[in-house]
Amino acid sequence: TIPLGSARPHHCACDDCLHDMSTFLLVTLLYTSCVLSMPVKLQHFYPFCKHCLQFAEIVTKVIQSNRTYDSVRPVLIGLCEDIMADAKLRGHVICPGLIDIYTPPSLRIAAQAGFAHEQLCERLEFCPRISNRRSGSDVSLPVNINIKLSAEEKRNDMQDNEDLSVERSEPIRILQLADIHLDLKYREGSAVNCGMFICCRDGLDGTGKAGRYGEYTCDLPLATLDLLMKHLRHLDPQPDFVIYSGDNPSHDIWNKTLEYQRESSRFLVNFLSTNLPNQVIYPTMGNHEPFPDSLYYAPLYSNFMTAIADFWQQWVTLPESAMQTIRAGGYYTTLIRPGLRLMSLNTEFGYQLNFYTLLNDQTSQYFEHQRWIELTLARATRNGEKVLIIGHIPPGQVTTTESFGDFYVPIVTKYKDTIVGQVFGHNHEDQFEVVHVDGHPSGVIYIAPSVTPFLDNNPSYRIYHMDPKTYDILDYDQYHIDLKEANSLARQNRSEEIKWRLAYTARNEYNLPDVTPASWWNLTERFEEDQQLFRKYQANKRGRGYAQDNCNKACKQFVICSARSASKQQLLQCLT
Repeated sequence: TIPLGSARPHHCACDDCLHDMSTFLLVTLLYTSCVLSMPVKLQHFYPFCKHCLQFAEIVTKVIQSNRTYDSVRPVLIGLCEDIMADAKLRGHVICPGLIDIYTPPSLRIAAQAGFAHEQLCERLEFCPRISNRRSGSDVSLPVNINIKLSAEEKRNDMQDNEDLSVERSEPIRILQLADIHLDLKYREGSAVNCGMFICCRDGLDGTGKAGRYGEYTCDLPLATLDLLMKHLRHLDPQPDFVIYSGDNPSHDIWNKTLEYQRESSRFLVNFLSTNLPNQVIYPTMGNHEPFPDSLYYAPLYSNFMTAIADFWQQWVTLPESAMQTIRAGGYYTTLIRPGLRLMSLNTEFGYQLNFYTLLNDQTSQYFEHQRWIELTLARATRNGEKVLIIGHIPPGQVTTTESFGDFYVPIVTKYKDTIVGQVFGHNHEDQFEVVHVDGHPSGVIYIAPSVTPFLDNNPSYRIYHMDPKTYDILDYDQYHIDLKEANSLARQNRSEEIKWRLAYTARNEYNLPDVTPASWWNLTERFEEDQQLFRKYQANKRGRGYAQDNCNKACKQFVICSARSASKQQLLQCLT
């Protein structure tokens, strides 16, 4: 039972995905899943199934009976409020907006998909598939694809970007910022525990008083982002470029409009441009940028992506070919410097909570994204380039689709000698996933912790060190501020004393001989035997914020399996 006035339970099984509550359905499921043990049996891996079937049955009956949304709206809001009451959340505030935002598109998606309610839940992967589940230990490598380039693609094969390189011996420094989730409505002194998904806003009663620089139940105040920008401007040496892993707006998903989302992105882009004027920022799209949050369907979102493309041009000058793919599907590639190419993926195509994935096989953009990934890696390999992949949602998550990982793992394994880094965010936690086939590691997916403190994180950023000749990642440094200390100093009018501190350096922290895939895989094996080492990893997951000492045997299995899985299928097989 969640204490009255608490926004959510601490460190339940679904803490990783708590910020993905993008639909009424997930609200229904979240608290059920949190009270279950960590998934060690097949049926426990699908704790959402029962509730998905209930919701999907209502949806399909509405469609079959030609009833209007307005006719079922009171029933859905009432059901939502009952669930919120059980979770000690304020359903009368959250549910009307949540239902109004997510149910109409859900009805349209279900009608267009044309599945029975059982099939809807199977296809959304909230329920296990009764048949056609792949057997075997892991995914297999893809067959060779015979790529035929068009005349335009041949002309663009070697892009003539500005030469950003100089002869150097010191490592290239790459700054990663992940999941900022700026909340312009944050108010110092407001309630910290308020019975909502996020708190620290005017008009919400509850317990606690929000500090100036943020709270673990709230999104990022502008004051903390300003503090971070001032710190980053004085880094010496400065980063060579910046990766922004997406998620601009706050988590008040029941209270959003399209204009709200656009303004959130516009403000953040302008703020970073103003405060980091000499930096090139390479962005990728988060699941919270679209409206409604997490829902993305390329045929309907061309105007939205045109706006995103225009925003991103303030951060980096991209070739027209990149602008075209952003507008068409939210992804792009560009040459950072001679021999080093960046690929920014649109992970919404493989996000379980993007219900439009039910329609993936009905749109050319989905298949074009996959073809583009293969094509770009093949061209880079032929041209002797190395590739740095960035994206938002890591492929090995519970909330990614199986098809995403089933495509991703084989393709990055095939081009393992071309790919020098894979950098993601989304989880708000400091994690990694090892890419492997049958236990043979071939890549590492780095998952950086968030800038927002939401989900018990100390605000964090990361700097990677890259070899200037081979472009291999050599190491990374993880930084954070202690939120409690920062708020304490603010209360004493001593904010100038707040320090962003080096939390750890990867190789030193985990005693790694290097940061090759084999070394990270070996680390997961050491976790099994060395409990002190495992606790250190757990403490680092949240920027050494909230304590991570309550991880039992099943929890530990889940953490280790997550690190050994770069696809949902691998995670499921590891756990079962």
